[in-house]
Amino acid sequence: PMTICPRDLMHIELEGNLKVHLHGFLHSCVMRYKWFSRKRLNARLKAFDFGEHYRRAGARPPQISPKNVKGVKGNNPSRKGTITMTAGHMLQFTIYSLEILRPLLPAAAFESKEYLAWAAHVLYFRVLLRRRFTEATVKKLDCMIYDAQKKFLAVPHYRPLWKPKNH
Repeated sequence: PMTICPRDLMHIELEGNLKVHLHGFLHSCVMRYKWFSRKRLNARLKAFDFGEHYRRAGARPPQISPKNVKGVKGNNPSRKGTITMTAGHMLQFTIYSLEILRPLLPAAAFESKEYLAWAAHVLYFRVLLRRRFTEATVKKLDCMIYDAQKKFLAVPHYRPLWKPKNH
């Protein structure tokens, strides 16, 4: 039984759902489908302009390590898999991830269940960053979260990664 439930964006999304989902997505991209290599992704991360504030040392998202894309038997992402980034790094990576990944992905990838699930997660996460919400925007956000969860669960090799934290 649960005795405590964190209710903040950092723990639920940046330190939780997004890291697990990104691990699954990057594993799919690098290991399962070989759409791009970890080396190409890291070169793209190194070259990507995150803005003036993030040009300082340590402020940019770090390189993706081999353990970040490690899988298990059957070429599936590891249930214990995660991404070794701080919440701040995950924030920056997530906000820009679709732009970062676009030139690395083949055309067919954009129609894949994995990409559609990641894009839906990124889109609702961006909405979560708003300063104000109305009843209508909360209802829309609820629909976006449900849609992203449905897309996540539509990927068979993601099912073991499912953690119902998107409340």
